[in-house]
Amino acid sequence: MMENTFEQNSPKQEPVQGRIEQLKEKIYSSANTRVKLFEMSVEFAKKLQAKYPDCERYKCFHQLIGSTPPENTIEGDFTGDDSVERFLKTVADEAGIGN
Repeated sequence: MMENTFEQNSPKQEPVQGRIEQLKEKIYSSANTRVKLFEMSVEFAKKLQAKYPDCERYKCFHQLIGSTPPENTIEGDFTGDDSVERFLKTVADEAGIGN
């Protein structure tokens, strides 16, 4: 089992969960990107589940799949290529709705 690595929120930065929600709202606001986001999110979630069997303990995973996280979820985001925020930024950029 791979050890989970996560971005922790620093006091000076907006919490990663807020940034993830903003990206999802931007992507979902465009009818052309909703289906693409859903399909890509399913594949990305499967990748995370295979790599991190305990990924459902993390709020960023629930944000990705659109489920309600349990009370004791862990804040933060996966790092590197496994980052939910990075994944959503890539989807937004590919759809031409990035920053």
